[in-house]
Amino acid sequence: MGKRRKKKKGVGEFSFQARIKDPKACLGLDSLGPFYSSLTRHLFADLNKETLTTKPLYCASLEILARQFNGCKVEADARYKNALENYKFQLDNLPIRIQAIEEDLEKLEDKFTIHQKKRRWYHLSKQQEALEKKIKEENISCVFGSKKLWLAQFNLEANNYKSHEAWRKDWIAHRDYNFQVVGSYDETMGNGMCQLIQKENRFWNLQLRLPKNSPEKYLIIPGIKFNSDNEESYQTLLKVYLQNKNKELRQSIAFRFHKDKKGWIVTLTTRVSPVEVKTNINNGVIGVDTNPDHLAYMEIDRFGNPLPNGQAGKGQIFFNLKGDADFDLNAIQHSAIELVDLALRTGKSLVIEKLDFKKKLAQLEAMHGPAYAKMLSSFAYSAIVEAILSRAYKMGVEVRQVNSAYSSLIGNFKYTKKYGLTSHLAAALVIGRRCFRLSERLPQLASDYHQISVGRYQVTLEKPVDSSKHVWSSWAKVQRQMQKQLRELRGQSKLEFRRKLKQKSRRTLKLELKSKRRAMSKDIDPQKLVPSDLTITGEQGNEKNLQSCGDDASPLQLRSASNPEKAVPFRVSTSRDDTLGQRVKYGHQH
Repeated sequence: MGKRRKKKKGVGEFSFQARIKDPKACLGLDSLGPFYSSLTRHLFADLNKETLTTKPLYCASLEILARQFNGCKVEADARYKNALENYKFQLDNLPIRIQAIEEDLEKLEDKFTIHQKKRRWYHLSKQQEALEKKIKEENISCVFGSKKLWLAQFNLEANNYKSHEAWRKDWIAHRDYNFQVVGSYDETMGNGMCQLIQKENRFWNLQLRLPKNSPEKYLIIPGIKFNSDNEESYQTLLKVYLQNKNKELRQSIAFRFHKDKKGWIVTLTTRVSPVEVKTNINNGVIGVDTNPDHLAYMEIDRFGNPLPNGQAGKGQIFFNLKGDADFDLNAIQHSAIELVDLALRTGKSLVIEKLDFKKKLAQLEAMHGPAYAKMLSSFAYSAIVEAILSRAYKMGVEVRQVNSAYSSLIGNFKYTKKYGLTSHLAAALVIGRRCFRLSERLPQLASDYHQISVGRYQVTLEKPVDSSKHVWSSWAKVQRQMQKQLRELRGQSKLEFRRKLKQKSRRTLKLELKSKRRAMSKDIDPQKLVPSDLTITGEQGNEKNLQSCGDDASPLQLRSASNPEKAVPFRVSTSRDDTLGQRVKYGHQH
């Protein structure tokens, strides 16, 4: 058996998508989807229990083909690794959250708030113990069909389901109608289970291998048109098709089938031979800093200096990266296109951060606070990096990836005031300079203290003593100082905000109560407030209505019909009742 070729992940991969319109083919896929979904779930469970036997025995026991096993195994492995990484990521964040609560408990005085903080601390501690146990025992769980939809069955009305059967139908559709068929470069046309067949007028047919127990061997899916409106995409796909006819140049092709509300969609993913590189690092580079809502780029020359003020060599490209999946993928792709086109015009290579979401999240939280860091999700962060790499690979732009450690801090400390840059542009400058391995030592200051702006806060940092260690150790000391001061400032801001909010709420309640009293004094019939044999009179015995009464009105008098000579001074007042609303009561004046 020959040695397998090494392949790079991500870079050079292209996807082509089309909707399947043939009714017969859609019915065939409806029956094939549950088969692949069931096989993937069985494989995931066996991986978790470590009961997976050898491949031939497993295929024989389930009566499946080896290539079908391969495709489901890739899917099950990906889900298993993703769930395990998610557990580890949560476990890394929990100690930080627990420590933050412990620091808050030392400062708080309100008993109710302390009680709630202690409850939260206990909950997070138990969650940490459970995650540690799961990772140690490798007891990894995964919800096929999304956890959100699974939990919807316990609250049907809130999720717009009339019955449990309606939910179950939707659940099966999400769980079963999504599968992939992976290929290999040593198989016919790059995929032995599903092959592409060229037809006229840019149409294609797919020949999909069915399971062993099926009456027919293949399912033919006719009339497929991949990215029909894009001439460039069609030429790229045609190049892959012709290239795969040559055994020496053959590339693997993967097909993913997914069903939505309109029908089935097929996505073809493959690699394309690289084009000639059109940029040169000797012309300089463009440093790129990734943020939750934009890309900040900074163009520098080959000596690591930004362009003069008269030349446009910096800017920001805005998009939306909110939450886990609530972001616009098209906007991300357009941002990548704009960035790569800029590199082509200038002839300079791109320098971006290495894909490490944990470090990026910690860096954003340190410089801009937890709320800003939560805007960036791991899925969105990987999407923007992969979009840049894919577009650059396709257009012949060289992309270099560097470690982004302390880039925001160094940029803020050294370059924001020097060049009049924002913190994001300064971070992009540091990333670009890091490609040339230029010095990042602490600047020479007139004093041992330096003040920088971090959001709306002003932080004064003490310059650490130079040591024989790596320069990043000095920046680590500076960052610890900054984080400590920011925690204190943000804690003071929260307490001040709560205090002002409490004062404002009390003042607002008083004003609302006073206005309601005035409104009620105009609408209430005074005869309803006293017994039928009593009348309300003023100081001189004349009848008065309630409009002239109130906290500041002259006292009223009650006179009985049976004893009119006897008068009792009386004042009308209002009081608040939280259960019955505003009510009026009367009593004797003291």
